[in-house]
Amino acid sequence: MANRKSDINSLNYSKAYSILGSKDEVKINHNTYLEKVSDETIVVRLYATQIVRFHSDGSIQLRTGHRTVTTLARMNDALDGISVFIRQDDMLVSINGNDYVFKEDMTIDKDGNTNATPFAVYEIGETTNEEINSLEDIARYVGSLTIKALKTIWRRCKYSRGYIAYYAPIAFIPLIVPRATGSESWYRTATDRLANG
Repeated sequence: MANRKSDINSLNYSKAYSILGSKDEVKINHNTYLEKVSDETIVVRLYATQIVRFHSDGSIQLRTGHRTVTTLARMNDALDGISVFIRQDDMLVSINGNDYVFKEDMTIDKDGNTNATPFAVYEIGETTNEEINSLEDIARYVGSLTIKALKTIWRRCKYSRGYIAYYAPIAFIPLIVPRATGSESWYRTATDRLANG
C-alpha cells in the first residue's frame, strides 16, 4: 500500500503515474484508490466515485458524488494549489486565490483556468436578480447604479464586496465602504483604486 497521505498530497498526472508504476490501481487511503482508467487519465476514486481526474494534458476534473467531509478531505489531499471547501451553504473551489462555485465535472486546465463561475458573479447575480454572467457584467451593472442601490447590494452580498467596491464609480467608493481596519482585502482594493485613479 502507498504511504497514505504523503503519497497523495499535491498530485498531478506525472506524480500519479509514478506512484502507480506498472499497476492499474493502488490503495492510498481508507476506501480511496489511485486508478489508471486510460493512458490519458488517472483518477482518485473514493468508493465508486472518481472524485479527481488527472489528465495527461495537465488538466483536472472534479466530482463529489456525495458532498461529505471525507470527500472534501480526499480532494484537498490530492490537489496542489487548489482547495475545495464549504462556506455556509456554498461549495467553492479556490484556484490561485480566486473563488469559484463548485460544479460537478468542472475542469481546471494546467494554467488554472476553469469553466466554473466566479463566486462574485454568482453571488452578485443572486443578490440583485440580474443576468450577470461575467466580471465584465458586474462592472457594467454596478457602474450604473445609484449610491443607495450600491449600499443595498453591499449589505446583502456577504463575500463579494471587493468586486462591488472595485467596479463602483470611484466617487461612490467612500460612501459604500464602511469603516474598516484597512487590512481587509476588499478595503485595500477599493482604497488603492481610489488613490490611484
